Formats: sequence, C-alpha cells, structure tokens
Amino acid sequence: MTNTEYKATYKGSSRTADDRYYLQIWEYRGHEYEVEVPSNAWTCSSDYQRGGYYSQYNQHRRAQEQIDEMIANPAPETTEHAAGTFTKEYMDQIWEMNGWN
Repeated sequence: MTNTEYKATYKGSSRTADDRYYLQIWEYRGHEYEVEVPSNAWTCSSDYQRGGYYSQYNQHRRAQEQIDEMIANPAPETTEHAAGTFTKEYMDQIWEMNGWN
C-alpha cells in the first residue's frame, strides 16, 4: 500500500508549553495522530531540516504506517466482557440450583 492511497486531513494545531513547536493534529483513515513542527527555523534541528528521522515527512509516514498496520491487524478483543457474562450466568445457575431466587 502506498502513502498516496489514502489522504490525511488536517484537523488543527496547538503549541507546546515552551512555544518551540506546533503540534499539528491530522486524521488518517478515521484515526488521529500528531506531527511536531518547529515554530521557526532557529528551533529546529539540522536532522529535521535535512529530512531525517524527525522531519515532518517521516513523522507522517511513520504514523500512517502504524495506523495501516492497526487496521490490517486489529488487536484481539478482550475477554473481560465474556468472562463477566460467564460469571453472571454461572452465579445465576448456582442461585437456581440452591433455590435462592
């Protein structure tokens, strides 16, 4: 799957507490993620300027790959609800067997 198959939508931004970065909020395939963008050229690292690991492009790419992976391989549902239902049914049977209703 290519990154151009689905488009990300810009949702808004906020500033970090130290005012050095904007946190842009994007939505991709129904999931939101954040990209950290320097507020000016003096605060960004040379790695960011050269398109390295922390560049805006790579932050988008990594976040979108994680979302694609999460959609392709969803986490198994927890059994908490099923266990709670089983326990309630089991307890109901005990009450009925002992005539406690």
